[in-house]
Amino acid sequence: MHSVIEMIAMFQFFLQIPLSSLSAIAREMIHYYERNQISNQHIFKFIVPTSSVIKDLEGCPPSTCQLASTKLVENMKETMSYLLTSDPPFKHLPVNDANMNMKEDVNENDTKIDDTVCAEKMKRPYFLVNKLECVSVLI
Repeated sequence: MHSVIEMIAMFQFFLQIPLSSLSAIAREMIHYYERNQISNQHIFKFIVPTSSVIKDLEGCPPSTCQLASTKLVENMKETMSYLLTSDPPFKHLPVNDANMNMKEDVNENDTKIDDTVCAEKMKRPYFLVNKLECVSVLI
């Protein structure tokens, strides 16, 4: 129960999400702990309304963003996943900064923008990983 209260307190303090979402999170955690041993290693995944966290996301650029879409094909799931990260996704593949081909931010008159914060954000490299799990229906 301590872990549930701690998680709810963190969600409420840091994200200010609605009470309905907090109660759903608490129910999901209690349901998990009723069936499993208590483990600090378990990772919970919760659905939180975007409108609840949009201000937090606008204030700090995330280092990782993930999106998955699923559709049914003949009663089987087909999934497309995207991962956008500022860290190289594969440690065994070298990254050469010269190959990044990052452009400096310019305005419509082709003059450099003086805002160094904006320019630094534009120069930051991102890596995109795409995974497709497809279903082939043979007739």
